[in-house]
Amino acid sequence: MSSNKDPEKSAPVDDGGTETSPDVGKEELERRQAPWWVIVRVIIVLGLLYAFICSLDLMGSAFKLLGGKEAGEVFSQDHVISNPVAGLVIGVLVTVLLQSSSTSTSIIVTMVAADLLTVNQAVPIVMGANIGTSVTSTIVAIGQIQDKTMYERAFAAATMHDMFNLLCVAIMLPLEWITGFLTKLSKEIVGVMNVTPNEDAEVELLSRITDPLMDRVVLVNKTFIKEISKDKDVGSDERVLKIYAQDWKKWVKAVNASGNLTELPSDRQHCEALFCDWEHSDKAAGGLLLTIALVVMFICLFFIVKVLNSIFSGHIAKIVNKFVNKGFPGKFQKLDFLIGYFAILVGCGMTILVQSSSIFTSTLTPLVGLNIIGIERAFPMVLGSNIGTTVTGLLAALASDKNFEQALQISMCHLLFNIIGILIWYPIPVMRRIPLGCARHLGKTTRKYKWFAVVYIFIVFVMFPGIVFALSLAGEVYVAVFCCLLILFGLVITAMKLLQRYAPSVLPNKLKNFKFLPKGLRSLEPYHNAGITFLNLCRPKSRKISQRCGLEDNISDKVLVNLEKEKIIESKLSKGAAVLTGVKKKNNDEVIVQAEEVNPASANLGYDQNE
Repeated sequence: MSSNKDPEKSAPVDDGGTETSPDVGKEELERRQAPWWVIVRVIIVLGLLYAFICSLDLMGSAFKLLGGKEAGEVFSQDHVISNPVAGLVIGVLVTVLLQSSSTSTSIIVTMVAADLLTVNQAVPIVMGANIGTSVTSTIVAIGQIQDKTMYERAFAAATMHDMFNLLCVAIMLPLEWITGFLTKLSKEIVGVMNVTPNEDAEVELLSRITDPLMDRVVLVNKTFIKEISKDKDVGSDERVLKIYAQDWKKWVKAVNASGNLTELPSDRQHCEALFCDWEHSDKAAGGLLLTIALVVMFICLFFIVKVLNSIFSGHIAKIVNKFVNKGFPGKFQKLDFLIGYFAILVGCGMTILVQSSSIFTSTLTPLVGLNIIGIERAFPMVLGSNIGTTVTGLLAALASDKNFEQALQISMCHLLFNIIGILIWYPIPVMRRIPLGCARHLGKTTRKYKWFAVVYIFIVFVMFPGIVFALSLAGEVYVAVFCCLLILFGLVITAMKLLQRYAPSVLPNKLKNFKFLPKGLRSLEPYHNAGITFLNLCRPKSRKISQRCGLEDNISDKVLVNLEKEKIIESKLSKGAAVLTGVKKKNNDEVIVQAEEVNPASANLGYDQNE
């Protein structure tokens, strides 16, 4: 394969990893980097970021309207929640439906305080809530689909949160099931704490900025969801969409206190939100709001990426990269390991301020996509956000008027789960590479097959939890058999992969790779080609898509990388350097590298190739 394209004449890439158009002149670049123009664009980004955060808030409200009632009803299934695995997937499903781990953990704490759940039953649900909260940032990553390199980075950044939570659950759920170590440890800690209930405990910052706008659009009746989860009776005209200014429970108390028992619900004062007079179903309102939220979110993401690309170029990109992604200079390099722990504190503090790990990680994802923040630097910040999000549960526990110690204990379980997870997967570099490696692999897969992100979200956050929940309704035996088969399958695949890599001589020739399996069981290419074939049936002949478009894209990238290698080799040869082995020159326009396949964009992905 040959290529006439000169890499030096392609769009130049500055040190910050953002591309600069070859048509941009020197005067234009100087104008872009003028202080007044940078300030204007920063103000534009802040406005777009505010709209982006509001869209995430609106999306959360939309999901609550679409599935809030069902989520509350799921919590009332006592016979299902008693199974730890079922409790785990319930936590995932409820958090996905509510689009907020803060809301789901608050409901769990409230149910523990009301004696509707024991601490042992609540721990797996909290673990599931930790997994479900990362779906928002994964959806946000799809907003950068227009650029394959940014898409790969963004999806890797989003899924490293998933991988960390899944790996923590894989270790700690069985241990908690067998030993109850989180329950026992949290009980001991609460026993030595001298804390009293405080109904006014709250930390608000971001909500004070966004609520004045969002409360004018739609209000969600969170009290209704909590009452449904407790399997309690609510007013006949109550719904998830908040219609009245005063909650039903408080209104009934006020009516009883006044002695005016003839007052009707219609006499209650309506709220002032745009949707308070909505006459259709909650789900219709949720569907409309979800559509609006997704459109606004992707539009904001598109312009945020464009404006940030123009800001972080040239000298500004170098300054930001040195400040954010580099370590200590000179003799202080030995202290570089402390930067990660400082990033954990930053992630924790920012999440406490915005009261939502979803908002923090969703804002971080496009920054990683733009290579403003490297994935290694973003990882500890995400871990810190996991700790920060537990504050909501602690505040809900402090506001409990009964069973205060049990409510505080489950909140402490949530905190300990995240701290122990960080101690397992972060301090030791070898362990750290596991979640990061999994996330990078998913990012590379998404770069090649752009549709994979949607399939991943559906399987991880909807299909798999849905299957386990359906089996749990049939009985615990079915769940146990399904999980055992899944674990056995995973162990067999892992063992074969390890043997193929480290001891291939002990395996028969047929098992030294997975080529004995049908291609559909070892590659996504058949599904990709089938999808392209289906799309081509609906397209005119002039607009048909090549089935190998993803592969050709990778090949062209490889050619560019190989051309760069050829230039380096020629440069070294001209200086009398030794000839690099494993590289052959062919027809003066192609280089074939006899080595392990190189990721074509790895040099510009913020990845460490040594990991």
